[in-house]
Amino acid sequence: MSMKNVLSRIISFILFLFFSIIANSQTNEINFQNASFESFRFSNEEDLIIHNWYNIELQKMFPIKTSQILHLPENEKYEVSTKAHHGNNFISLEVGENNTWGSIGQTLDEYLDTSSCYNFSLYLAKSDDYKNTRLLKKNPKEQDFLTPITLRIWGVDDEGVSELLAISPPVKNNNWEKYEFSFHPKREHIYFILEAFPFGGNYDFPNGHILIDNISVISYSKCNEKGTSILKEDAIKKEKDLKENAKNVINIRTV
Repeated sequence: MSMKNVLSRIISFILFLFFSIIANSQTNEINFQNASFESFRFSNEEDLIIHNWYNIELQKMFPIKTSQILHLPENEKYEVSTKAHHGNNFISLEVGENNTWGSIGQTLDEYLDTSSCYNFSLYLAKSDDYKNTRLLKKNPKEQDFLTPITLRIWGVDDEGVSELLAISPPVKNNNWEKYEFSFHPKREHIYFILEAFPFGGNYDFPNGHILIDNISVISYSKCNEKGTSILKEDAIKKEKDLKENAKNVINIRTV
């Protein structure tokens, strides 16, 4: 065997090992820490800190105080009738008439890859009863927060650039339902944010809430030839249909 053939085989073997290591180093899943909000601590008599989760402002990328609430079975001062889907606890994100909306986020274990598509799911619901005195500007007495709102899902990269990855329809179901999302990031995001927002992007905010529990892992999925997740194409069509029929949705304000 000639020296040229030997070198060629050695180079091929090294390249094979190199790409095998890269392929194996990329896991099939990205896990969320404290995905059912069971781990927390009290910072004082009333305020709670949910481990691994932060209230994150998209523009500044640091923890802030927003309308995110951890619901415990022994401490239901918000008169929420729903029980946890998994474990004992769940959270709610609120939208208030003072133009405040809730968000919560987490730093991922690895970056989202722009060459990959992803799937993940979580359970969402709206309580039959939900009262609160916070976030109110017109009437400082207890009011209902019952308008259905949407969940927006954001990715944020190291430079603080945000990208809207997915959006849910208005959550009107009173029982827990599994919502599945599929997305293809255009940037390498390391932060993952869940945000409550009025349907249609309307900034004349109603009083509403959304309940969240049992968040799944982020799993890799196949992309089509256009680089778009196959499942996301169906979601985009459903979102377009929802927006076209927005005026027919009861109790939803649209632009």
